[in-house]
Amino acid sequence: MVSNEDYTLIQRYIILNTVRKALEMDYTKIEQLATKFKPFYLAQQTLILDQVSKDLMPIKKSMQKKHIKIGPLRVVGLFSEYQFHINGYEQTNKILNVHLRNQAFDYIKTFYTK
Repeated sequence: MVSNEDYTLIQRYIILNTVRKALEMDYTKIEQLATKFKPFYLAQQTLILDQVSKDLMPIKKSMQKKHIKIGPLRVVGLFSEYQFHINGYEQTNKILNVHLRNQAFDYIKTFYTK
């Protein structure tokens, strides 16, 4: 049986991992732009990516202690599907893509509203 704490941990990992991947793609795109403020944009992206990594570290450690493994996200229509394993227990869950995007946006928004 999977506890609510484990589900929360898994969801937090998925959101932060999604944020990290999106920011890394944005970073690559910004590098290719010819803008006057490119160094500022890249520095801002780097700061946010560093914080995402810091936020992911305790989650990964906790997942490792609890023997939680998460498979990659797979987009299936309107949903993203992922599998996770906890001590021999395996389950597949789906997250609505809009919900995942909104949660990722809410996380990133905190860096711009300080």
